[in-house]
Amino acid sequence: MTVVEIVERERARLRVVDAAAAIALALVVTSAVIGAGAWLLGESRWIVLPRATPLLVWSVLALANGAVVWWTAKRLRRELAQPSVAAAIEREQTLRAGALRGVIEVADRTALARRADRALAATLSDRGPTLAPQLHRSSRARAMRTIAVAAVTLALLLWAAPTFNDGLMAIRRPIAAWRGTLVPRLAFKDLPTELLRGEALRITVAAKGRRRLHLSARATGEGWRDASLAVDSASGLATTTLGPVRGDLLLVATDGRSATDTMIVRVTDRPFVGGVLLRALYPPYLGRAPEGLPVGEPARVPRGTVIEVAGRASTALQRIYVRGTKDSVIFRTNGHAFQGQLVPSRSERFDWFAFGAKGPIVDVPLPLEIEVIPDSIPRVELVSPPTDTIVATTDRLPMQITATDDHGLASVELHTSKWEAGRGKGDATVAQRIAGPQGTVWNGTPTVDLASRDLNPGDALRIQIVAIDNSPWGQRGVSRELVLRIPTMEERRS
Repeated sequence: MTVVEIVERERARLRVVDAAAAIALALVVTSAVIGAGAWLLGESRWIVLPRATPLLVWSVLALANGAVVWWTAKRLRRELAQPSVAAAIEREQTLRAGALRGVIEVADRTALARRADRALAATLSDRGPTLAPQLHRSSRARAMRTIAVAAVTLALLLWAAPTFNDGLMAIRRPIAAWRGTLVPRLAFKDLPTELLRGEALRITVAAKGRRRLHLSARATGEGWRDASLAVDSASGLATTTLGPVRGDLLLVATDGRSATDTMIVRVTDRPFVGGVLLRALYPPYLGRAPEGLPVGEPARVPRGTVIEVAGRASTALQRIYVRGTKDSVIFRTNGHAFQGQLVPSRSERFDWFAFGAKGPIVDVPLPLEIEVIPDSIPRVELVSPPTDTIVATTDRLPMQITATDDHGLASVELHTSKWEAGRGKGDATVAQRIAGPQGTVWNGTPTVDLASRDLNPGDALRIQIVAIDNSPWGQRGVSRELVLRIPTMEERRS
């Protein structure tokens, strides 16, 4: 082994130790720069800082590590150069100054130089594997100190990582941080599309990974208004309340890096049902033309009247009906409009019930109060004969009858039934029509022919006049009963 080889062996060992120290120093610098950058960018500060801040951290990291490489290379050139290591060996092996360096300079040039090289190499080889132990110890100590500092710095970085996790993520993904896609997208949560005029609007923004955001709102006809909202770190939500809202509202939220879509909240009036029209269609027998009925007031209509109901609502209707004590009527809906028919059979109050897409509609018209006027039963008066009487079997008995109705008579009938003496019961009633359709009053003088009834002494003929009105129900009015009795033979002798 030559002197040069011995010196290069020492240099190689020292370079390994210095390389370890350089790596540890680079780790210290890297941990320090990343830790400082994570603190700078942490707690969502990367959002409000300039977009290039994560890239700047990478630039500082590259420069710092470049400085470590430059310093290490400079030290290798200065302190671990061949002459420097040879001088250290001379000092530590108590050699004459320049003895080792002189041999290195003239090695292999002359026979005398080669002999001196061999002699010095043999001398150094006998002194052990390490010829500059102090230099080795100082290099190892410096490397151990640097490695210890690197371990502490790395431990501190790992300890602080959960706190500045978003800062570390911004450093790890600088392009995503530049674009604002490092955290979930900002979005409004459960924002209604419609709001009643005058109500307050509660706004919730999903802003996970942020600490604050800016909310901009503009009502129709007004300028933009900005508000700064704090984001709850646990839920990742930012909430606020605006109102009372008077007009359509435009909303947009931004964290300075990204923004939500512009949302529109339409303002509508409180849903109501109005514009109700009532039209009465009277029964044909009354001969009355259809007419409108007042809304909100009691309506008096004849029995059998059909009430057409129509109206509109401020919102789309899903169902609308009126309900009384026993009856209810569901109307047809078509968007905001509705229509239908109500046929009351008795006087009753009908309350309104309406439902839209968002539930019950509270603002409805006043109840429908309908008073049904029943059709009067015809009145029949048997004017003459005024009382029951005794007649002969061959008599023709004239009668005088008056029948009246509030609207009109359909017919007047003469009902007779024969009661035979000794049997205690009568024959079937015989009905004879004596008048057709009439006006409201009818006066008649029909004649009853007793001869055609085959009456015997002691028999009786019971007579009633029945008037039927022209209503759909054919109501009947009955006169008093007139009894015509045939006298027995004893009564005739008396």
